Amino acid sequence: MKSVKKKLREMLHPNLLDIGECNLHKVHNAFGTGLNSFGADVELLVMDIYYFFKHAVHSSQLSEKQKDLGIPEHVFLRHVSNRWLTFQSSLERVLQQF
Repeated sequence: MKSVKKKLREMLHPNLLDIGECNLHKVHNAFGTGLNSFGADVELLVMDIYYFFKHAVHSSQLSEKQKDLGIPEHVFLRHVSNRWLTFQSSLERVLQQF
């Protein structure tokens, strides 16, 4: 593992921060903390939009509106709060549709 870190420092940046062996877990926790501090409202909005348009009536209304506006007919993607990797794609879909 030390040789990989050394190569990364040589290839990318000499001051690359060493966050230990379990990198993904630490990044996940850091992202979650940042999201709680800065993006909790956005996260809740993305989840609310998904669940609102999950119902058949709302989904069909959305589909009609998408056709009228000439935007791609996509469904909203589900974001799971403990899986932060789903947040970006869910948010991008919301931005695409609005």
